[in-house]
Amino acid sequence: MSGADAPSQVKLPGAAREKSSMFAALRERAVYASIGLVSVAIVVFAYYYVSSSKMLPWYFLPPLEDIWGVFIGMIYEPFAGATLEVHLIITVQRLVISFIIAVALAIPLGFAAGMNKWCQAALYPIVEFIRPISAMAFIPLLIVWFGIGETSKVLALLKAGFFPMFLNIVAGIKNVNKTLVTAAYTLGANQRQVSFEVIFPATVPYIMAGIRIGLGVMWSTIITAELIAAPTGLGHLIFMAREWASTDIVMMGIIIIGMVSIFLDKGIRMLDERLTRWQERPIR
Repeated sequence: MSGADAPSQVKLPGAAREKSSMFAALRERAVYASIGLVSVAIVVFAYYYVSSSKMLPWYFLPPLEDIWGVFIGMIYEPFAGATLEVHLIITVQRLVISFIIAVALAIPLGFAAGMNKWCQAALYPIVEFIRPISAMAFIPLLIVWFGIGETSKVLALLKAGFFPMFLNIVAGIKNVNKTLVTAAYTLGANQRQVSFEVIFPATVPYIMAGIRIGLGVMWSTIITAELIAAPTGLGHLIFMAREWASTDIVMMGIIIIGMVSIFLDKGIRMLDERLTRWQERPIR
């Protein structure tokens, strides 16, 4: 055996193991996705069977073809003041504005409370007083202060999404490995370097978990807020459909809300996986 052949023979087992591991991961992902698709198919088939068999009145479970029909119709014809596209865009726009503000406030305030005991002492009484109160409890007061315009809904969403983000960031800072911090100081790092090169990267998984939870809470809150006080949006669409006993439109709205929720959650999970590639995680 020549010396030139030895390196390739040494590398082959490692390359084979890496390739086998990659295929195993892809196979597990495929199985995971297949199980999800099967469960969705079962639910859809069960709904189709019950709604088509006339076991319940039409207005309990409208047939899928009726739901599809109103979906296509509302793309072109307005309902409750706007087409379906406009209702969806306005709801998402409210969510995005509120989400950006919530993240912009939660990250600096969370780091301030997590790294400085005096900031924590100042912020925690306020946080723990407001956090348990439902965002919906503030809606009547916000309408009195700001009317039924966008400001009242943005503030209600901000209240709903800020606290999960803030508390997760504080928890992440508290759970940073103290050995890493001590080692960084021992090697000559200053406070700024420790904050940005040790504490912040270690806190990213907690930040993303808080963002994921906060975004989900904000999405459910915006629908409820639009049910109460909004001239447009998916929540308003469902409210008006209920007023006119159009359960096919109500079901269509519910399906769209659920699909958007899945899309938002998947986007956050993909961003989380890119930002925390170093972290071991189960196949999802």
